[in-house]
Amino acid sequence: MAPQKGDIIIFVFIDDRSKRYMKRIEALPGDAITLADGTRQMVPHGSIYVLGDNRENSNDSRKFGFVPLSDVIAKVRQIYYSSGEDGIRWNRIGKTPGV
Repeated sequence: MAPQKGDIIIFVFIDDRSKRYMKRIEALPGDAITLADGTRQMVPHGSIYVLGDNRENSNDSRKFGFVPLSDVIAKVRQIYYSSGEDGIRWNRIGKTPGV
C-alpha cells in the first residue's frame, strides 16, 4: 500500500545508511510545504516530507530534507512502547497509531 499523509513510517536515514528513523509523513510528492523562513516549496516526485511528533525536538525533514520513497522500509502498524513525563503510557501499548 502506498504511503499516505499521516502514516508513521520507518525509513533509512539519508545521512547514515546504517540508521533507521521513524517519523510521520507530513507531505507527499507534489504537496506544497511552508519552510521556517516562510517560503513555499513543492515536495519533489519520488520523495516525502516527514516530521517527528515531538515538533520542538525532532531531527526530521526540517533538518535533513526530503526522504526518497525508495528509502521507506515499512509503515508502523502497532505501538510497541510509549512513555512520557509521567513514565510508561500503558494505555497506548498495543494500539494502532492514529486510531
